[in-house]
Amino acid sequence: MGDESGSGDGAGCGDERLDALFTALADRHRRRAISYFPVQGDDVASVDDLVTFAHDGGSRSDRHRLELLFHHATLPKLADLGLVEYDPRSGTVRYRGPRVLEQVLDVVEESKPGPC
Repeated sequence: MGDESGSGDGAGCGDERLDALFTALADRHRRRAISYFPVQGDDVASVDDLVTFAHDGGSRSDRHRLELLFHHATLPKLADLGLVEYDPRSGTVRYRGPRVLEQVLDVVEESKPGPC
C-alpha cells in the first residue's frame, strides 16, 4: 500500500512533503479517511466506505453531514496534498500516500489518551 520508499506520488519532498503530511494529520476527519486504507488493506475505496468507517454511530443527519464534509472538504484537501486521487463523479478514492504516513498514524493511535 502506498509507496514503500516513503515518497508519495504528489506529496513533494523535504519540508514540503512534511508540511503536507502534517497538514493531513491535523484534522481528525482526514486522519480517519487515511486510516481506512491500511486497516482495510486496500488502496481503493468508495466515499460511502470511508464515511461508514469514519462515522461514529451518531444519527442519520450526523452521517449526512459527514458525507458532505468528506465530499466538499476532507477528500479534496487530501487530493490537493497528493495523498489520494478523488473522483467525485464516481465517488472513488485511491490512496497515494507514502508508507511513512501510515506509520505515523499508528503512532498517533497508540498515543491517544484515554477517555476524558
